[in-house]
Amino acid sequence: MNLKELRVKSGYCTQKDFAKAIGNNVSTVSMWETGNSSPRIKDIPKIAEALRVPVEILIKCFIENEKLRESYEKHRKE
Repeated sequence: MNLKELRVKSGYCTQKDFAKAIGNNVSTVSMWETGNSSPRIKDIPKIAEALRVPVEILIKCFIENEKLRESYEKHRKE
């Protein structure tokens, strides 16, 4: 499951709603969802709480997102 799926499943239909709930901005949430960045470690518990998922699930989501981004970058260069 990716961050967008977790967000929507948790009832945050828009990135704006989610960003407001966690005290962040929409562009940051967008970058997390697209794999262009990851949240700071100190923010992960707050994000997990807002999404109503264990921290471990959220971390797994970001690790998987990073692997996909790296794979995409690798193939794009070939």
